[in-house]
Amino acid sequence: MQRLCLSLEDLRASLARANRYVLSFASGYDKWSLATGFDLSKLIQVVDFINVMTYDYYAAWEAPSGCITGPPAPLYGGWWFLSENVDSTMKFYACTTQQIKKLNLGIPFYGRYWNNVPNLYFDPLHRAAVSANGGNCEGDAIAWRDIPTSWNLSKNEKSY
Repeated sequence: MQRLCLSLEDLRASLARANRYVLSFASGYDKWSLATGFDLSKLIQVVDFINVMTYDYYAAWEAPSGCITGPPAPLYGGWWFLSENVDSTMKFYACTTQQIKKLNLGIPFYGRYWNNVPNLYFDPLHRAAVSANGGNCEGDAIAWRDIPTSWNLSKNEKSY
C-alpha cells in the first residue's frame, strides 16, 4: 500500500497548486487488513481526514467463522467477536495515527435482519444463523425510514 501513500502525496501536491482542497479517504474497520495493508501513520500525515466506515461488522453473508447475527455497528463487542466493534476500531485508529482530530466516524442509517436464527437466551444479539437449503444465510438490510412500515413494532414480543 505504499503506492496509495505516494498517490495521495502526488494528489495533495497537485491540489495545493490551486485552491486548498480537503483530501480524505474512506477506510474500513478490519484491523487485520489495515495493519498489513495500510501505513496509517504515514497516510494521516498526507490527508486532512480519514473517514472510518464503522459498519457492516455483521451481515447476512457467509464468513469463515459462519454467519453470525449482530448489529451492523456495535458500539462494544458481544460474546462472539469481542474486538469487532466501533470502540475497538476507533481506538485502533487513534493509537495508530496519534491524530484523533483527523478521524471521522461513519455510522449506518439502516438495520439488518436475518431469518432462520435460533433463539439464544444468553445473548439476544449475537447468534449463529442457520443457512437455508445449504446456501447463504438469509437476511437483508432495511433503511431506517422503512422500519415503521415494514415491521410490526407493536407486538408484545422481544425484538432485537
